[in-house]
Amino acid sequence: MKQEYRIAAVPGDGIGHEIVPAGIEVLKTAADRFNFKLLIETFPYGAGYYKQTGDFMPADGLEILRKFDAIYFGVVGLPDVDDTLPAKRFTFKIRKGFDQYVNYRPARLLPGIQSPLRKKDLQGY
Repeated sequence: MKQEYRIAAVPGDGIGHEIVPAGIEVLKTAADRFNFKLLIETFPYGAGYYKQTGDFMPADGLEILRKFDAIYFGVVGLPDVDDTLPAKRFTFKIRKGFDQYVNYRPARLLPGIQSPLRKKDLQGY
């Protein structure tokens, strides 16, 4: 097993600045427990970056990120930025650039809770 992993952390926007650092703490705990090292570098890419520069990451962003073993990114988007742009100009760009075609988000229904999946039944979830 590899002993050192380089992680590119991209908190993105909004709550991503809370979630990604919390997730990094979990990763650091796992690294300590299982005796490997994490080298984490944080990047400011996202809608906030777009508002400052006109794009969600620099032109060579994929090449910068390619040097890492993994990319850990959070929420990308802000209320005052067209909500179709983050997917087109950031998320899909990264997925296509790294041949990552699946965005699997498991979901389950909870009895008594109205959800967007409410027209589904509880069997098979």
